[in-house]
Amino acid sequence: MDLSHLTDEDMLIIDMYTACEMKGPDNTYTEPNIMRLVDELYCCPGYTLSKMKEFDKSVCQLLSQSKSFQACGIGAWKLVPNVNYKK
Repeated sequence: MDLSHLTDEDMLIIDMYTACEMKGPDNTYTEPNIMRLVDELYCCPGYTLSKMKEFDKSVCQLLSQSKSFQACGIGAWKLVPNVNYKK
């Protein structure tokens, strides 16, 4: 996967979303480790990104249109890996 088109700003957005949590259909929460490689944080219809209060579903919708995201299923969006990730 070629991520060279992503800007530093795109990567900052991805970094910020590593700190979000998801509320799934079963009303349980999962929280990815902050600064982990972002490869399984989904933004799907009906999910609420609530860990960081300034983000809401409208942000989810905005980011789903961003080139920083790739479709990973019907109605689902997946963050691309952060190529600037440092262990």
